[in-house]
Amino acid sequence: MTIWKVEDCVLNDRLRYELQLMGKWVIVTPIVLVIFMSMSPFVLRMTNVKTMTLLIASLEMFLPLLAGIIVATICMHDSAIELQLTLPTLYRRTIWRRIGLVTFWTAIISCLLSIVVYSLNPLRQPQEVQSWSVGARIILGQLTWLAPLVWMIALSLVLSLVFRSRVASVSVLGALWVGENIVYGLFLSTNWLRPIFIFATTLTPLTLLTLNFWLSNRLWLLGIALLLLIIAWWRLYSVERLLPASGSGEE
Repeated sequence: MTIWKVEDCVLNDRLRYELQLMGKWVIVTPIVLVIFMSMSPFVLRMTNVKTMTLLIASLEMFLPLLAGIIVATICMHDSAIELQLTLPTLYRRTIWRRIGLVTFWTAIISCLLSIVVYSLNPLRQPQEVQSWSVGARIILGQLTWLAPLVWMIALSLVLSLVFRSRVASVSVLGALWVGENIVYGLFLSTNWLRPIFIFATTLTPLTLLTLNFWLSNRLWLLGIALLLLIIAWWRLYSVERLLPASGSGEE
């Protein structure tokens, strides 16, 4: 019991230390985003945009993107990374710990928000489940944010390991996000593009929002994310790949 208590204290201290290193903006920014998206219809007087629609967009579109940007910013950017790579504690554990903290905090916010959204407004769920009980709809609704969140974080991590540059990683991530927003009709109409369409809840017309399409899309995103995490796990075993690229433009 004593050993377990010591390990728990060390883990708690380590997590608090990682939070201090990442900064309060990692914790505060997702909350500010949700508040802004909730209040924007009233502030801007957008009578044609419903608050619930913006909240669903926050779950599927904005919170996963924000988490991906945070991962790309904090994982491969460390002023003492060369020193940490020489320590007994492997730096890849630090990276996974930071990703876990970002994912866990974003998941808590998304889960609480989705409970409110899907208990009050089930219209953006697949047609087949709208007659289900509130509890069943809430459970299934977690895939709205879970699949794109894990996909964005996994892709962001791989991009960070490949480019070793925050600017390049965030640029590619943002380009993919904007591209799917602009040509979402192409993703909906092309079978082989549907598995990587991360906005299947928000941008799919209600007439096309069926359980088979939506659920298969969510499962494909989770599967691709798992594959990306395996690639990231493999690349993290190479110390040379963790060193900042020279001339990458990082400061």
